[in-house]
Amino acid sequence: MLERFLKNIPVYAADRALAVLLAAVIVLLPLVAVAEVDYRPAFTGVDDKKLLKELRENSYLFQFQKNKPLSVEGLDRRAADDVQRLRDVMIGHAFYGADIRYKLSGDVEPLDVTVSVDTGPLFQIADYDLVWQTKKGKQVKPPAKLAFDDILKKTINEAATPAAILDAERIILDRLKENGYPLPNVAARNVTVDHATQKARVSLVLEAGTPSVFGKTETKGHENVDADFVHRRIGFKPGDLYSIAKVVSTREALLKTGLFSTVDVLLAAKGGKSQVPVTIQMVERKSRTIGAGLSYSTSQSVSTRVFWEHRNLRGGAEKVHVEAEAGINRYGLNTVFTKPDFGGNKKRSLQIKAGAGRSFWKATIKHPIPHRQVYRRASVIIGQRLSVAGLSSARSRKKTKPKTISFCCLSLLP
Repeated sequence: MLERFLKNIPVYAADRALAVLLAAVIVLLPLVAVAEVDYRPAFTGVDDKKLLKELRENSYLFQFQKNKPLSVEGLDRRAADDVQRLRDVMIGHAFYGADIRYKLSGDVEPLDVTVSVDTGPLFQIADYDLVWQTKKGKQVKPPAKLAFDDILKKTINEAATPAAILDAERIILDRLKENGYPLPNVAARNVTVDHATQKARVSLVLEAGTPSVFGKTETKGHENVDADFVHRRIGFKPGDLYSIAKVVSTREALLKTGLFSTVDVLLAAKGGKSQVPVTIQMVERKSRTIGAGLSYSTSQSVSTRVFWEHRNLRGGAEKVHVEAEAGINRYGLNTVFTKPDFGGNKKRSLQIKAGAGRSFWKATIKHPIPHRQVYRRASVIIGQRLSVAGLSSARSRKKTKPKTISFCCLSLLP
């Protein structure tokens, strides 16, 4: 036993030494300071405030200034990495020949990092050409009855920014989508920059696709809304030339009714097919609303208001609004019924209003005689576009001491 213990003494000693060393490292590690290089970045050569702001937002020297590099070499790499990012920003402003350099200076921290920017000349668009081809790459003539010269002329001599080039491309594609081409595609976009003339030439290779018409239209999700009411708001019918503008206006018209929370127009366009089937998927809103409010004014004091509204009474977006109002010196009840598409005409509407109430006024210095007024009014209005016709009547009785005054009014809207 004693011999075994004497043999293991060196092992125990080594283990204890290692344990003491590890404990010392753990205790002293937080006290070891990591060397960091403090610096001050700056730009020179840029007078445009917007451009200067964009350069700073894309510069790692500015973005990560608080995360200081661990060495001067690390700071140099950070500045070098900035150069290409900043060149991309300059190209975005049509300065294709911009020269960007940086310099580290100073012997004492914070070191100065100066980024010099020579913008060079502003490049302009000299030509914007369109080349048309099929899906297989065979060149063809431009789409019949469609002109793009007005779009292309606006780009000439404009700053050759990527945004300007892509905006013109988007307008060209939108024109195709508005005139029977649901699936136009940009097969290639070639931009050639000439540093000798400071000009850029753009060439778009486009695939117009197959000219198409609207196919069968299916509507879903309007269980409580009449199909005829929905169909009257669809701005196209099967056989009409396809137009994305009609699709957008249809969606806006359905949302404008207030009956649906979402409206999705799904287009089943396929390459090589001349018809575009359409599915309109709707999600109905809750048709009833209850609300209340409290108000105060120096002329009418405290008053409260309660209303109830139904926006789809019989499936055709018939709206009924009933509102009661009560205050210290008055109370009343008003009802409004609105019927869109009156007589099956989307441009015609019917509105019926009715109301009654009573007000009380105490004697004041300005009005020394107290009085009480009772009113009843009703109106029927039929509107169609800019023309309105209807009948309106009102009856009121004003009671003051010692007499009562009654009057009524009947008016015919032209």
